[in-house]
Amino acid sequence: MKKTFLFLLSFSILVACNKDQPKINPTKMQAILTDVQYAEAYSMQTQKDSALRGNKKNIDSLSAFYAVIFNHHHISSEDYFQSLEWYKKHPTDLDSIYLKMIPEFTKQEDIYR
Repeated sequence: MKKTFLFLLSFSILVACNKDQPKINPTKMQAILTDVQYAEAYSMQTQKDSALRGNKKNIDSLSAFYAVIFNHHHISSEDYFQSLEWYKKHPTDLDSIYLKMIPEFTKQEDIYR
């Protein structure tokens, strides 16, 4: 009886600890967020109509970009947005991801100067 209780207690603790994890691990989230940042930036540059220029995004192209990104990384939109919410609630983890993204953006910026 005591062994069963200890097993159930250990299993419950393990399950409870795993609930506070994002669906997408930090390394994969970094790659996805990098692609998302490029898509967001590109969608703002594709505005051809001068009435739409400024800080507006081309939502149609952005939706298509997101679909391609999710497909490329083999994730669902639900997994992405749930993970993004988890990372927003854990800003230290999100900051760590973004800090690792900066060198990639700097390298790309240097190429296109």
